[in-house]
Amino acid sequence: MDKVSMKAAVFEELRRVLTGIKKTSLAGRDIDFARIAHTSIKEGYFDGKAIQRVIFYLRGQGCKWALSENGGCFMCGHYRGTSMGRKISPSYFINQFKAEFFKYDFQHYPMICIYNAGSFLNEEEMPAIARREILQVVANNPYVKVVILESRPEFISQEIVKEIEATLAGKRVEIGVGLELENDYFRGICINKGFTFNEYESCAKIVSKSDLHLLTYVTVRPLFLTTEESIDQAITTTQRAVEVGSEIISFEPTSLQEGTLVEYFFNAGLYSLPWGWEIIEIMKAVNHLTAEIRIGGFEFFPIPKEHIHNCTFCNKLLYEAIAQYNATKNSQPLFSLECNCKQRWEADIEREKNIETDLIFRVYEMLELG
Repeated sequence: MDKVSMKAAVFEELRRVLTGIKKTSLAGRDIDFARIAHTSIKEGYFDGKAIQRVIFYLRGQGCKWALSENGGCFMCGHYRGTSMGRKISPSYFINQFKAEFFKYDFQHYPMICIYNAGSFLNEEEMPAIARREILQVVANNPYVKVVILESRPEFISQEIVKEIEATLAGKRVEIGVGLELENDYFRGICINKGFTFNEYESCAKIVSKSDLHLLTYVTVRPLFLTTEESIDQAITTTQRAVEVGSEIISFEPTSLQEGTLVEYFFNAGLYSLPWGWEIIEIMKAVNHLTAEIRIGGFEFFPIPKEHIHNCTFCNKLLYEAIAQYNATKNSQPLFSLECNCKQRWEADIEREKNIETDLIFRVYEMLELG
């Protein structure tokens, strides 16, 4: 089989496997769309100090890309908490949000994140009437200082950006976009993201010319890349995102979410979650950049089964250092972390040097083994 034919066969097989996983994962679900899916409180950083932020996970219709015949991103299990395309009345979104929003005294939580397991700016996923009502509720609360929304780049237009600017005038608004990897070839094979860097750059220009701020998500240890490739991609992706106007970078170490291609290869013994040492090396390389750097990977719904890790002896220190960094931007606890398990991580890197160097052949071999 020539390389072109192999690439086509690999993509077809990856999507076939993912489609089968989704059908199995969705069996017997019973979801109440009248209630919000989940809310959590996490550490944050704003105006030079540590803050608490509230994260709202709305029950939604699902990501348009995930619902397409292309199957969606390989690491994302968010679809399991959605209606998978079944239309939801705008009133459900509004009532979910209001019922939860008014539980909080935002004098203590100046930052809120509003997620809908997809693109908040896509009117097929979040009806315009619901989006406007939700943002107006936020606008009316003087204690909310920062609002974070998420969207794929194709739904970020000048028109919708101007609408958000007007509604949330006086508040800092961040639009999160999952670029994941800067390399189009890697992003296509390892993430199945469905857009190019040029499309990301176009939306970056729109946001950069507005009062809004671009937040870019960068994946750490996607499927199929070695540790060294993943580190290099995270660094390069960050640099390129900052160059085109992203003011915030959030590293997203891959987690183990149910009903994903990541879980499929993990269960087959062909994929392992990232070590904390990997994020530390990446952070050391980008620490000089002017963009605000965050470390994510923990904030999803449905809640992942496993996350980035080291060993049982230093995991607690790793998680504490990440939380402290996100709240203070003090990287010293991360950079000073020491443990013998780093030698195991380095040994893993050595073993990876025997892996097939051509990515498409590598994926083909893994599919054969899986």
